[in-house]
Amino acid sequence: MSRIAATASQMVRPIFGRERELRTLYEAARIGGPRVIHLHGVSGIGKSALIRAFADAERKRGRKVCLLDGRALEPSERGFLFELSRGLRAARPTLPAVSRALAAIRGTVLIIIDCYEVLGLLDAWLRQVFAVRLGSNARLILVSRFPPAPQWSEAPEWRHEFRALQLQPISEVAALELLASLGTDSSRAYALAKFAHGHPLALVIGSAAASRLPSTAGTPHAAISVLARRFLGEVENPKLREALRAASLARRITRSLLRALTPDIADDDLFDQLTGIPFIEPASDGLIIHDAVREALRADLEAIDPRAFQRYHRAAWQQLVHEAKSAAVSDLWRYTADLIFLVNNPVVREAFLAMSANFMSNARDRRTGRLSQTSRLLTMVKRVPGLLNAGAGTCRGHSMWSAMRACRLLASIVCSIRGRRRRRCWTMIQSHRIG
Repeated sequence: MSRIAATASQMVRPIFGRERELRTLYEAARIGGPRVIHLHGVSGIGKSALIRAFADAERKRGRKVCLLDGRALEPSERGFLFELSRGLRAARPTLPAVSRALAAIRGTVLIIIDCYEVLGLLDAWLRQVFAVRLGSNARLILVSRFPPAPQWSEAPEWRHEFRALQLQPISEVAALELLASLGTDSSRAYALAKFAHGHPLALVIGSAAASRLPSTAGTPHAAISVLARRFLGEVENPKLREALRAASLARRITRSLLRALTPDIADDDLFDQLTGIPFIEPASDGLIIHDAVREALRADLEAIDPRAFQRYHRAAWQQLVHEAKSAAVSDLWRYTADLIFLVNNPVVREAFLAMSANFMSNARDRRTGRLSQTSRLLTMVKRVPGLLNAGAGTCRGHSMWSAMRACRLLASIVCSIRGRRRRRCWTMIQSHRIG
């Protein structure tokens, strides 16, 4: 357990081998630089670490920086403007008020959205409405796992105002510097640097694992899977090991959800111990396991212990439904996303959570016709047996596309409507039992 506790300080990691990318980001902060930058790269490549280092440096230079976490934002215009208005101290969470607040700030203002891939519902509005209202002193930086929607580069108004930047693996020299900063023994560092293919997350997990490495991993993603399983096997505390396995099924982990997943473990310190693991990040609404690691642990658990997998599944679903009954209307989008994440069907999860590059790039929130959309949604869900049932397997043919259309509608409706109609959608969702 001491090995894991020692990794708590690794949550904020030093940056190595990113000089070119930092120069590009610094250019965006200058007058005359691109107004929108889209930073993208595969999971675990170091996007968040890079953008946080950049944001800290810009704050020290006296610039105003609003760093937003896409996972903590309701994926709607209202949710985005609410969070941004708080950061800017705007009078109201409306676009005119935010525009006035931006114009009142002297110097460059950086608006950075990390984990932008989960905000597919917002992409078209940001491009067509919000970004064009930005003053000359404002810069928008989008950080995503996926490349930008083609409309960003194809639209004439963005041809010279937009720049896409892809993060590549770091060099072997930078990888060795990173491992040295983590205290990795030099005898292991060379083998680990080669094994991880310059992938920062794989390097961090590998430095925390003590076991010998296989001869090859094939790809950086495969390296993460191997190292995550090795790391789990080295967790000496069996209670913490079970908590980590259970947590891999959820989009986010809260104290109440962790207690529901592990009712036989009466240890309130487990939640705090999870924060010390290098691939788990504290967020405003819980703990989040890095997605590449989470998928590896989740797949491993389902293959090795399917009964435990189903038990955790049912416990998570029941707890989330129970909590949502007393949740504020403004928080229902979180529980909607949590429950759809539990669906053991990649097509359905992809559809709702907008986890592909251009999934909802043209979606717009139309404030008319909501009742008819709700009726269409209810009808469509009824036509897709087992849509929200984890044991339904994979959708095929017409059912697959119906499921994707239903989830798209579900995402837009839950995030855009208010009051009783939003509660009505939620009632429909929770009526579909999982497991």
